[in-house]
Amino acid sequence: MRRIGTSGFSLIQMMVAMVMASVLGATAVPVTGQYLRLYRLSTASDQVAFDLARARMQAVAQSVFVRLRFPDSTHYVRERSPDNVTFAADGPVLALPNGVSASGATTITFQRNGMIPSSVSLTLSNGTASKTVRTNVLGRVTTL
Repeated sequence: MRRIGTSGFSLIQMMVAMVMASVLGATAVPVTGQYLRLYRLSTASDQVAFDLARARMQAVAQSVFVRLRFPDSTHYVRERSPDNVTFAADGPVLALPNGVSASGATTITFQRNGMIPSSVSLTLSNGTASKTVRTNVLGRVTTL
């Protein structure tokens, strides 16, 4: 037989649980913001490194000159050329994630054999942290 009023939670228990949840939530918000900034930076460096590797593969596979050009610090575009003189866009202008900007090399050009004239470093930063994407003369892309 069931007694009336013995099942469920009391109003006091519910209020205590709500207060505890709100305190945990309030302490997690600053950490979550920092995590999101670091995640955007990591995503941006992976994105640029992937597009550099893709440009190198395209240069070798199609025997053309392919470059990544940064018209400003938050956008870049992949371009190709049969003669290394006149380049045309080979896709849309891509944007870096919000809050991330690039500095360093503004143009990275791969020759038909997938190599570049000299090693290049590109630094991506979000104001508090930074990551470097490097390409050596052989065209190998690394992220630091």
